[in-house]
Amino acid sequence: MAAGAAWGSGGPNIGQNPTVGPMDRVRVDSTGRVLTTNQGVPVADNQSSLKAGLRGPTLLEDFILREKITHFDHERLVGNNMPVFFTQDAMKFPDLVHAAKPEPHFGMPQAGSAHDTFWDFASLMPEITHMLMWAMSDRAIPRSYRTMQGFGVHTYRLVNAKGESCFVKFHWNPKAGTHSLVWDEAVKISGADSDFHRRDLWESIEVGAYPEWELGLQIFTEEQAEDFSFDVLDATKLVPEELVPLRCPGPSRRPRRRQRAPRRWADARIHQGPVPSLQADLCGGRRRGVVERLRYRRGITRR
Repeated sequence: MAAGAAWGSGGPNIGQNPTVGPMDRVRVDSTGRVLTTNQGVPVADNQSSLKAGLRGPTLLEDFILREKITHFDHERLVGNNMPVFFTQDAMKFPDLVHAAKPEPHFGMPQAGSAHDTFWDFASLMPEITHMLMWAMSDRAIPRSYRTMQGFGVHTYRLVNAKGESCFVKFHWNPKAGTHSLVWDEAVKISGADSDFHRRDLWESIEVGAYPEWELGLQIFTEEQAEDFSFDVLDATKLVPEELVPLRCPGPSRRPRRRQRAPRRWADARIHQGPVPSLQADLCGGRRRGVVERLRYRRGITRR
């Protein structure tokens, strides 16, 4: 085929990749720069929290973790209806949320996280892959609050009166079924009514069509967990129902008061009794900031 204006002429420019141009424009050369804390203290790693042993609890003496979590406690949180999480270590959680926020030079996007800053973070965290598969799936945009599943994500421990214990994963399945939206539907709905989900939930309750969820439990022993090919304390993994079937103990009561019950539930994560027990996974680092976050949001003089 003869060369022409439409095709050009000559061979490719070896060693040059035109697709990296947009990335080269924003790359920063960090040669000679040292990673530090917010106070300027040089550190070798701000992505892994100190633990008491390989799978032990996070340590209070980890001042880098405390600094990051304390800073993050005064910001807004994100939530998800997926059975897994983005990171394995709680120390990376603030970085995740910062990466998902609008880009600082122009404050966009305001209502999404699919931009270069987030994908740059994701490219550096291989453990995020499982969560991305869920987030990019057909079920990622809920049709309604009433049709969202809920997950405890972390592995907990149930302890009976005799001191006998087992591991447990919590699930909440909506009685109305799990339903999602495709992208075009979500765009139209959010453009027409930014309060759609809250209005849908309120109006359903007002007419007596109360939303209901069925509690499901995956219960297994430590011996079973040791035989799994993955660590049950890793929040980026789930326990397949083929290995541990879901048990449904029966219906649970919906809270009668809108404000007090959720606050008690939030407080309960760190002020709880011996059952259920929290495990030494990512949840251990995250629960450290719960009380401070509540004080900040509710006022330090409130109890």
